[in-house]
Amino acid sequence: MEDKPRLVRFGPYPAVTGGQPDTGNGAKVIGYLRVSTIGREYAIEAQRTALLTEATRRGWQVEFIEDAGRSGKYINRPGITRALELLRQGEAEVLVALKLNRLSRSLADFARVLETASKQGWGVVAIDLGIDPTTPTGELVASIMARSRNASWPSASLG
Repeated sequence: MEDKPRLVRFGPYPAVTGGQPDTGNGAKVIGYLRVSTIGREYAIEAQRTALLTEATRRGWQVEFIEDAGRSGKYINRPGITRALELLRQGEAEVLVALKLNRLSRSLADFARVLETASKQGWGVVAIDLGIDPTTPTGELVASIMARSRNASWPSASLG
């Protein structure tokens, strides 16, 4: 299994001005793709296609990072580690996953990602749950999830 995440860039990167992460037109986003089983490249490509459709709709400039053959049970994966580093460095404004369970299957890990995003000034979007902390509804959902990280939430919700 290769430990180096694959990066694919789409579109030019406009200059970033500071402040709240922008998930609107021209936002630089990292599209995170993951499958647990090697040999399921079609699932990675399906995620990529769906995220590209959403990126086009929202006017995002997207860079894809993938973790193929990596479980979502633990956050320590090469691709997500690289994505979080790029976000910390200000290379992108938003981390986007098609489904929350592609980012993490652990509510506690997801809550830590949300907390890190808040502290570092970047956003997290989980398209399937409508989590987008730059919108009032998304901020509410993210806040509830972050505060619930020690509560029991059925694994089916993240599975």
